[in-house]
Amino acid sequence: MGVDIEIRLLDTRLLAEVQSAVGAFVKDADPSAARSLVIRASDTLRRDDESGQTAIAHYLAAASLRLLNGDIPTVVADEHTGKTLTARTNIVEYQAERSINRYLVLFLCAQHFGGTPTVFALSRGDLAEYVRSRSKWLDEMLSMSNELLWEAEPMQPPLGSDAWLLTAEESGHVLQAIRNVEPPSESGNLLAQYTELRHMFEIAAHSLNQRVLITMF
Repeated sequence: MGVDIEIRLLDTRLLAEVQSAVGAFVKDADPSAARSLVIRASDTLRRDDESGQTAIAHYLAAASLRLLNGDIPTVVADEHTGKTLTARTNIVEYQAERSINRYLVLFLCAQHFGGTPTVFALSRGDLAEYVRSRSKWLDEMLSMSNELLWEAEPMQPPLGSDAWLLTAEESGHVLQAIRNVEPPSESGNLLAQYTELRHMFEIAAHSLNQRVLITMF
């Protein structure tokens, strides 16, 4: 099974709220702030119902509310280590990574521009094939074969998968590689996607409040 590589633009001011709320829940067993953010994210989802990821969002929202309302299993199998988790604090942290953290980061912090969620899949599809076949550096970066993701900041709060936040400087390196790829010659969806991807990294390379998130699920 292949890895899904996705790129989003995050609002770091919202991310700071999420980090604080998740910390209060996981460390101090206080669900109030996280619950408020889940409700806010759900309100946003209803307004932007054409995102294409609605089913995933609703699933994560429901799982988040169950956890925040105290529906916590007594035993959980860690899918990465194969170990069985029995301590309540470990189970809450593990479950939060896969529900609350993912929901709030991917559906509250992720930014929109031009009426479209800034979510780009670069593991498969026309855009991925186009830019990766024309840029060895981008292909190696997304394959974790060069230093950019080796040195990038791991995502906090964790999402239960490989995930990194790029600095403005790191986004600038990616932007330069994208600019070195000749835009698609024909107008249409591929050109629009290429232009939006380039625009996203232009924002991240020059913004104090927006950073690129790369995830591999």
